[in-house]
This record gives sequence, structure tokens and C-alpha cells, in this order.
Amino acid sequence: MRALVLAMLPFAVACSSSPVSSGTSAAQVSVLSNPSVVPTGLIFRNAVSAIGAVTVTVDSEKPIVVSRIIFHLNSINSLALVRIEDSCDGKVLFGPVNMKTSLESPSDEIVFNDTVLLSPGKTTLIIKAFIGEGNWQGGEVLNLATNPNVDWEAVVPGVGPVSWTSARIVTSNIRVSGTLYPGLK
Repeated sequence: MRALVLAMLPFAVACSSSPVSSGTSAAQVSVLSNPSVVPTGLIFRNAVSAIGAVTVTVDSEKPIVVSRIIFHLNSINSLALVRIEDSCDGKVLFGPVNMKTSLESPSDEIVFNDTVLLSPGKTTLIIKAFIGEGNWQGGEVLNLATNPNVDWEAVVPGVGPVSWTSARIVTSNIRVSGTLYPGLK
């Protein structure tokens, strides 16, 4: 059995849902990489694994409605059943979707078109995917990236679009192991 190795920090961050508000109805929203939520370990082929995490901070008196998120993967290898979960309760908020790639039509986009309400405060989202048998190369570094200004759509109901305070972020750096799972030859 081949394994993919995750190079992340080995501890989890406690969930925080405490409201953050500047006292206005308009929303200021930041999306920051949060690699400490995804534990160090092995990612096995033919299994669902955490591949990245972000923390979304909604600075508003009202919740926001997110209707699109795009992540970019720097590989043409396919991922299946990609989903975004709330780190507090494991509830699937976005997805699952399949990333369709092929040598004839490579794509790096993972597109979520779900409609989800995010409350004021901080929400940590974990990106998980089914790692198939693709052409994963030993030593290959996989990055998930997103730019909320371009890749996310969200509004404050009855008020209008949110104001993003984040630029392009990279949510994970996953190094693919070129070795077999320890103990197997």
C-alpha cells in the first residue's frame, strides 16, 4: 500500500465561535490558512484524508451567506469526494464534489457551489478529500490555494456583498511519500 505523507503541525486548535463585530451591518471577512488543525501523519490512497484548513473570521453583526468557494491544487492528479467540514462538529458544510482532471483536460480547480450560512466570529474549516490511485510522485509537494477576493462569493442578507480583507493564501503543503507504508515491501 502506498502512502502520502502530510507535513503539518501535530496539534489541534480549539474551536472558537465567539462573535467579532465592529458594530456595523456590513461584513469584513478574512480567510487565513490554519495548518495547525490538520495533524501530521500519513495519507493513504483509497481513503478520505484532511488536506488543509482555513479559519474564516466574520466581523459583522449578521451572519454571511457563502455561495461559492474555489480552491486550486497544483497537481493534475484527481481528488474525489472533496468536502469542507466544520472543525467543531465535523458537519459537512460544502460538497462533496469531484475534481475532474485528465492529461487531455487538466484542471486545478475544486469548485464548491453550496449555499452556507457562516455566523459572526471564527469558523475553522477543514478540507478533506478521497485520495485515489492517481500518478502521485514521491517527493511531490501539493498546495491548496485560494484567493477570497476572486474565488469566494458571499453576501450579508439584506445588506450586500462582503468586504474581503485577505489576499491569496496557501492552505497546505503536503509532501507525497515515495515509499511504501512502513512494514510493507
